[in-house]
Amino acid sequence: MRMKNGNMESSFPHNGNLYPTRDFYLTCHLSGSGFEIIDIARNGKIATFIFNRTPALEQAVEEFFSPGPIRNFVHAIRDLKSRLYANS
Repeated sequence: MRMKNGNMESSFPHNGNLYPTRDFYLTCHLSGSGFEIIDIARNGKIATFIFNRTPALEQAVEEFFSPGPIRNFVHAIRDLKSRLYANS
């Protein structure tokens, strides 16, 4: 399995026209941006979300991983969750 930006690139059998990712926040961003989740592959507690690979989707992925408001929002959520559950 090869990971790229937190995304599974090679262990899900696909033909290059599909985009698999395990990243929950990326999936939320893509879904919220209008990209359809075409499948969810489960392996125990691990889910891989599958999208159709298009230039527009790849641009949205690049936008997600670029510095800016989207990344700041995701980091703020992760930081807050860590603080909430650190003393539990």
